[in-house]
Amino acid sequence: MTFDLFQSVNGVGIPCPTDCLMATIDCQKIRDRVAAVRAAVAAGQKDEASRLKKRLPAATWQAHFEDGKRRNESALHSGLYMLDVDGVEDVEHVCEQILETATEQCLLDQIVAVHISPSGRGIRVVAVCTDPARDTIEKNQAWLAERLGILSYDAACKDFARLAFLVHYDDFKYLNLDLLKQEPTVRLNNNAFNPDSLPPAPSQ
Repeated sequence: MTFDLFQSVNGVGIPCPTDCLMATIDCQKIRDRVAAVRAAVAAGQKDEASRLKKRLPAATWQAHFEDGKRRNESALHSGLYMLDVDGVEDVEHVCEQILETATEQCLLDQIVAVHISPSGRGIRVVAVCTDPARDTIEKNQAWLAERLGILSYDAACKDFARLAFLVHYDDFKYLNLDLLKQEPTVRLNNNAFNPDSLPPAPSQ
């Protein structure tokens, strides 16, 4: 699965293999920055929390960009999709419930990651597209939410270029690196994709 890593909101994306992902999320720097975001949230400083969150590295789980620019028209589907749940009071408990339900529903082999959001009040599930009949991100999100018993989720996470801020490894309650290393079995069609937006191929 090829998705991109961005060190800043306006930065240039690079492909993010598993060793790159682990180096990014398993370090003190991101731990400290996430802690600062959560301190601002706890203090009711919404604008400050938003500013601090933008200092975090981020991934476009749902796409790779050949030119490194995060635009829907140049997005190539990674084979993955996200399901974001906001406004969770007890994130640890809900993460446990999601993983228990995923195990009961035999879905763990389709899930790449379950992690707490930077704010500490949300949960992100990253999963693999497995059925060509679910030919949009929205259809995959709705299918997974129904099976996990998730009644409400962020419907805005439907565009390929959606940026997802990363957190420290300790906030990943489930992470399947072996699944990330596999080639996607289903790639969704990006109707906004414009081949003319890509840089020309290098001459031979």
